[in-house]
Amino acid sequence: GQDSKAGYANGEYVITTNKTKWFVWSNPGNKTYKNVQAEVVVKNPGTAADASFGLLCNYLDKDNYYYAGIDTNGYYAILKYKNQKDNFLNSKGTWTKSTKIIPKANQYTIAIECIKNSIALFVDGTLIEQVNDSDYTSGNVVVFAWSNDTAKTEIHFDEFYISQLP
Repeated sequence: GQDSKAGYANGEYVITTNKTKWFVWSNPGNKTYKNVQAEVVVKNPGTAADASFGLLCNYLDKDNYYYAGIDTNGYYAILKYKNQKDNFLNSKGTWTKSTKIIPKANQYTIAIECIKNSIALFVDGTLIEQVNDSDYTSGNVVVFAWSNDTAKTEIHFDEFYISQLP
């Protein structure tokens, strides 16, 4: 069968996976942003207890981008994907538990800021962590879902906003 699918349903962008540890993102098209803030409302209506989701920024191609996200258990990460390898940028160097993220919430508002050499992750309006890296300074912004150990994952994205700062 199909490992994943993505598209619009009932006014929301939906990513579904059918394979474990499967990382899927929306098709970014050809837009380029510099000094960008992006925000999206994310819902996990499926049965995956370990789904992860969030935003990519400064996406250049499938091998070069930053991403930041959370899982349904209150963990977060900020990473750089380079040379076909994940590089953790957040302070603990791995997925990290945050008391600022409510586990198993019905929905989350996730925001990312990629401004100059800074990448910041916000959840429900609260700054989770801000890191510095200068490898990528512009690119596209897209949403992602990751299935982790539960193959069947369904994530809904709504109210996606992007703003570019001067």
